[in-house]
Amino acid sequence: MADLHIGQTSQSIGATFEKVAARHSTKTAIEYGDRQISFSELDSSANAIAWRLLSMNSPSPGRAALLFNNRIAAISAMIGVLKAGHAYVPVDPADPSERARFILRDCEPFVLITDNDHITLARQIVPDGCQLFNVDQPGIDAPSVQLPVVGPDAPAYLLYTSGSTGQPKGVCQIHRNVLHFAGCYSEALKIQDQDRLTLLFSLSFGASSMDIYPSLLNGATICAYDMRRSGIPLLANWLDEKDISVLHAVTPVFRQLMKSLDPGRVFPKIRIIDLGGEVIFTSDVRLFREHFPESCQLVSHLAATEAHVIAQYLVSQSQPYSGQTVPAGRTPQGVQVHILRPDGNEAKVDEVGEVVISSPFVSPGYWQRPELTAAVFSDDPDKPGWRIFRPGDIGRI
Repeated sequence: MADLHIGQTSQSIGATFEKVAARHSTKTAIEYGDRQISFSELDSSANAIAWRLLSMNSPSPGRAALLFNNRIAAISAMIGVLKAGHAYVPVDPADPSERARFILRDCEPFVLITDNDHITLARQIVPDGCQLFNVDQPGIDAPSVQLPVVGPDAPAYLLYTSGSTGQPKGVCQIHRNVLHFAGCYSEALKIQDQDRLTLLFSLSFGASSMDIYPSLLNGATICAYDMRRSGIPLLANWLDEKDISVLHAVTPVFRQLMKSLDPGRVFPKIRIIDLGGEVIFTSDVRLFREHFPESCQLVSHLAATEAHVIAQYLVSQSQPYSGQTVPAGRTPQGVQVHILRPDGNEAKVDEVGEVVISSPFVSPGYWQRPELTAAVFSDDPDKPGWRIFRPGDIGRI
């Protein structure tokens, strides 16, 4: 049974999760290594973090940076930050210290939340004036006060881009937009409470939100796997051991995984393979058909941190397929893609042009980058309440 549907955007993420946690209280929410946490335990842990944050001297809303490798602790902190009315900013402990320091200076957090594993690193990179919060160390007990009512248009997170084309920039997102795309993703992939979804990504990478929220807000289970420590050779057995039903990965990881398998190896429990980050070729479709059951579907998706899922294309086992590459697909509800010529007019079918995305749910913009925000975001003149995002890509219909 699914809990989340398109259009459930009138509340905050925290309030939505609280209702789901009450319905699935004893069910496992997250598994990571040999640890697991139930929905009720995750909600309690998040509430405790929220109360501690509310007892601190902080702006409202403020930004709370997160420094974790443990996915259970990290997601508890994420939800706790959201419940306290703040926005979270994940910082990857594996990033170079220069990048971590830049992000922490740029986002101006009032607190850096971490654990025993990373408290030494946290002390080295924490900016002046930023408080430290170690979730593994007891602090002054915060009273169980009423948590604030957080509106759907409140900031939810800042995710920093790779910075491969310049300085990393913080992409802002709000609760309403996260909930909308989680609903779209849930319905497109038919996420149910019995599903078990992979989490292979760093939490500072936008793709992780495609696993976390559609899973937790449907009462499904997140199964987190540390790619850096365990690598691809152990991933195949882990997928079987964890009874994974939805595998989400970047295309190169899928290829390496498939090439590591013995002939005839099949994953009978997986019903969805969702791939992004790179073009999917016919050779990838052949690998999918060789190693997955008749009931499984391959999903190609195009996404951006600024706009979440832009398009999806589903390939079934029985569907005839002869194209050289799998298309990006069709847009979810509330998203339109236009291909524009240099003169601004719509390109014809098969004519290459600039990709322009229009939606009420794209990012509000980049943190403290007004000129860059103005360069790629604008109001849609043809649709009141919709905004345009120009990613700088080219494509064709």
